[in-house]
Amino acid sequence: MADFISSYGVLIVAAIALLQPYIWALWKRYFRQGRIDTHETGYIEIGFSTIGPSIGLNGTLRSSYRDMFVQGIQLELEKQKDHSKHIFEWGIFRSEKIAISGEQQGTLELPSGFMLLTSSPRRFNIQFLDMQVQSEMRQVINKVSKEWWAKIRTELKPDELSLLWSQHASSSSELEDRLHDLYETFVQDHLHVSSYTTLDRKCYWEAGKYTLTFIVRTSKPDKSFERTWSFTLTEQDVQSIRLNIIKLLQDTCGRPSYGPYNFAYVKYETIS
Repeated sequence: MADFISSYGVLIVAAIALLQPYIWALWKRYFRQGRIDTHETGYIEIGFSTIGPSIGLNGTLRSSYRDMFVQGIQLELEKQKDHSKHIFEWGIFRSEKIAISGEQQGTLELPSGFMLLTSSPRRFNIQFLDMQVQSEMRQVINKVSKEWWAKIRTELKPDELSLLWSQHASSSSELEDRLHDLYETFVQDHLHVSSYTTLDRKCYWEAGKYTLTFIVRTSKPDKSFERTWSFTLTEQDVQSIRLNIIKLLQDTCGRPSYGPYNFAYVKYETIS
């Protein structure tokens, strides 16, 4: 053994030194576990509109040690008051740009999987949606829309209907006054009143504290990476969001509604 070491020891050490970079590279590529870190930015956007309850998040995803394919991202929401839970799926990728004039310009995309490279962190601006509640709301909204247009066909005269379907409808103040009066009676109908009540119940935002878990799921390897925060909604936040139900019904019936939908912008709070 001593003769072997004295004869080949130097060669073995030299060989290991030469192979070490390749061994290290193979270990990093095939054996070292990757990791995805989430870095939040700005505020959490809480909303409720025609697409149902929504949560908007901004930030950056960074992959360490290996490139990964992000298959999906979802949120788990827990209301600390009663421990009720809701799942939010990624619904819309948003890209906002601010012009020199201060005007915001943006684009919307449907979500899809993407490669997250260690050499290139990825910024994200995603609106997450409660798909279950959205589906339930769609049934209510469709009934209101159907009933409203049935009322229009019944109440308007043939010449008024012809004008309504024409491109000159928006320029007719008489027709607009007629539609305004019809809608004022429609909001008192049982269907409209019950629909408002149902939608108000679907808006489950209440004042209090919530826990929010951000889950990134990858494919090959099939893993998930989580980041958890909390946030607090005030009574004023909730009242502002619930006002959107009136606008939602007006939009459903094609009636003029004033201003954009209200959102609450709340701070990320660290879980203690």
